[in-house]
Amino acid sequence: MLSFRGSRHGELITITGPNLSGKTTEIERLLNSAHGIIWDPAKGESSNIVVAKHPRDDISNPGKIAGYPALETDDPDLIAKQVTKDTEAVVISGINFFEDPKIVDLLHALVLSNRKVYVAGHNLDWEGKPFNFMPQIMSISNNFILKDAPCMVQGCRLGATRSQKLSSSGERRCLIHHSFRGRPDVHIDRLGGLELFVGNMYASKTTAWYEKMKELDAKGIRYVVFKWSNDKRFSERGKEYRVFDKGVIGMNNHKASIPAILVRDMADVIRYIRGETGIDGLDSMNRKSPVGHIFIDEGQFIEGIYAGVRDMIYQGYRFYVTGLMRTFKIEPFGEMADLLTIADNISVMYAYCEACGQKATESQRLIVRNGQKSPAPYLDKDIAIGSKEADEDVTEVYEARCMDCMEIPGKPKGDYSFKPYVPLSNSRFALKVSKGN
Repeated sequence: MLSFRGSRHGELITITGPNLSGKTTEIERLLNSAHGIIWDPAKGESSNIVVAKHPRDDISNPGKIAGYPALETDDPDLIAKQVTKDTEAVVISGINFFEDPKIVDLLHALVLSNRKVYVAGHNLDWEGKPFNFMPQIMSISNNFILKDAPCMVQGCRLGATRSQKLSSSGERRCLIHHSFRGRPDVHIDRLGGLELFVGNMYASKTTAWYEKMKELDAKGIRYVVFKWSNDKRFSERGKEYRVFDKGVIGMNNHKASIPAILVRDMADVIRYIRGETGIDGLDSMNRKSPVGHIFIDEGQFIEGIYAGVRDMIYQGYRFYVTGLMRTFKIEPFGEMADLLTIADNISVMYAYCEACGQKATESQRLIVRNGQKSPAPYLDKDIAIGSKEADEDVTEVYEARCMDCMEIPGKPKGDYSFKPYVPLSNSRFALKVSKGN
C-alpha cells in the first residue's frame, strides 16, 4: 500500500506503465489516504505535501491531479521553490514529459533530504523506447509500481505494457499487438518479457533469481544461464576462460553455485541462442529447439544488453536479469537504467547498512591499502570486481550502505540542496491521536 510515511530515510517511488493503465488512480489513492489526516490541500503553498504535474499530463484536467489542485509546470526550479523545511513529501505526475535534466537532480536531492517522493508517468514512448529522462529517474528509484491492464485489442486478454499511437489518441497494447516501424519479427510463439532482480550489493538478488530457475526446473522448461566472462569471483579468480566456456555464479553464502555460459557481451548471447557459436553439436541443438528462457547475471556489465533484450522480447524470448541499478557513485550503472524502462516485472531487494544497521539501498566501494579501508573517490572507475573481504588479489571491497552513511569523496554538488526534513513530534497527526486517547 502506498504511504507518505513509514520509512526512516527518503525514498523515490516511480509509478509507471502504458496509456490508460491507472497511474493517476494510484496517485489519487495516495492523496485520498492523506487528505484531512496528514495533509490539507487548502493550505496551498504552506501545505506539507507538494503536488505538481507537467502541463502535457492529462490536459483535459488542467491544474489538477484527479480532483486535487496541483502546481502545473515544466520547470523543476518552480517545484523546488515550493519545498520548505516542513515539506515531508512531493508528488509529481507526468514525470516523463520533463525535458530539463535538472528534474533528475531535483528528485535525488529531495530523497537525500529525507523526503518521500512519488512520481508517475510513461516509461516508454510510442515505439517502446525510453521516454526522456525515465531511465535516469528509474535508476535512482527505491521501488516501482508497474501498472498494466488488459490489451485493448478486441479479443486479446494479455497484459498491456506498451502504448500504441492512434490517429487522435493512444491506447495500451501487449507486446504482440504493439506495432511500429522496424518492429522485430516474432521468432518464438509465446509472449516475451523481461524480469529484473535489482538492488545493492549483498541484497540476495541471485538467491531470488535462482528461485525462478527452480520454478522452470519443476515445470520441465529448458533455459540457459549467462555471465560476464570478466566477472571472476570466489573459485574463479586467476582462471583463464574462452567465450562460451562454462563458468559458475557464486552465491554470497558460498554454499551453492550456478553453472553459467561465459560471454563478453550481448552479441555473444545472441550468437549462442541462434546457434552461431561454431560449436557443432550445440549449434544444431539450439537451431532445432530454440531456448526461450534466458538468464543473465550482473546485467550492468553486458554491453549491448538493452538493444538485444528489447528486440528479443518482441520476438518471444523471456529474460531474467540480475544487476545493480546504481554505481558506487549513486549514478546509473551500464545499461541497467534503460532495461528498467522495458521490464514487465522488477523485484527490488535490499541489504542492511553495515554502518548503522538500517535498510541499505547503496553499494559503498572501499579501497584497501596496508590493511586500511577508505572510501573510493568519485573519479574512480565504475567497474571494479570486488567482494566483502580483501586479500592479495582484491584491493576493492564493498559494503551495503544506506544513503546517510554513503561516502563519495569528490562527488560534485548537484543543482539542488534542501535542509533535511525532520518529522515533528507535535505534528497534526500526533495531536489528533492524543486527543482521541
